[in-house]
Order: sequence, then structure tokens, then C-alpha cells
Amino acid sequence: MDRRAFLKTSLGVTAGLAAASLPWTGKPALAGPSTRTLRLYNVNNRERLSIEYVVDGWYNPDAQQILDEFLRDWRTHEVHPIDSQLLDYVFAVANELNFENHVNVVSAFRSRSTNNRLVRSNGAARNSYHLYGRAMDLRMPGVRLRDVRAAAVGLHHGGVGYYPRSDFLHIDTGEYRTW
Repeated sequence: MDRRAFLKTSLGVTAGLAAASLPWTGKPALAGPSTRTLRLYNVNNRERLSIEYVVDGWYNPDAQQILDEFLRDWRTHEVHPIDSQLLDYVFAVANELNFENHVNVVSAFRSRSTNNRLVRSNGAARNSYHLYGRAMDLRMPGVRLRDVRAAAVGLHHGGVGYYPRSDFLHIDTGEYRTW
């Protein structure tokens, strides 16, 4: 059985569970399409993933575990739960742009040691949302970065950082703000 069929099958077992250790297991999804697929490509380790993380209006806990692993700190390999609102934000930006290819992930979760190195070398925020699985740096191949920024800003959701020299957009689930 392939991963997609497995996830669809496992949803029937897990969707009815009311309690679990992950923060979004068994929760109905926030407003939006009842089925949501993320297509991601990690530019650092060249991993590729296409996964239905919301099925029939419910977050899929099996997909959560796979996404947590996929969006790990690529330098230290530490895994941390990824905020479901961040996944929805990425999905919403891609949806606004009718983008159906793989979103290129530059950075998602960052361990404290990785973040500390980036604070010293690149000026990253000391208390970055990346530390909590609430931020992603991304690009969408074939879409101008300024258009990705406009789509993210237009959603009025969280933080949107525009880094054209480094060719990526930062989004997070904090308060709405731009830079």
C-alpha cells in the first residue's frame, strides 16, 4: 500500500479519537477546503513530500508526524511539532496563487543550537518562531517572490518577511506584521 492510501485508510481509525498527545490530533480543521494537500520540497536535503494533511475536515495525525519529521531542523535532525496553522497558511498562500507544484522549504523548525548560530552569523531573531514550529522560509518556483509576498500579505494572517536578496519569503503564525 502506498503512503497516500495508507494515510486515507488510517484516517478512518484516527479521526474518531478525541484525545492524543499531539496538539491537533482529532481536531477539526480550521475553515477552508475539507481536504488539503501540501506538496513540499526541502532544498537542503532534497527530500520531496506530497501529503493530505486534512481529510474530510479533520487534521490527519499520521500526516502530522510525517510533516514534523519532514520539516525538522535539517542541520541537527531534531524534530518538533509543526503548528497546524502554519501548514494552513502555506496551503492558503499556494491556493491564492493556484500553485500546484512543490513549495520549496528553505527552513522550518530550528533547534536552539541552530538558531543561536544563525543569530550570530545572519542576524536571525533570538526568539524566532522557527524555534516553536511556527515559521517557514519558502519559495515557489516559477512564481515571482513579490507575488508570493503579496498573496501572503493579502491573507492578513501572521508575519510576512520579504527577503529578495536571499530569494525566500518568511511566514509565521504570530501577530499580523510585515517587514
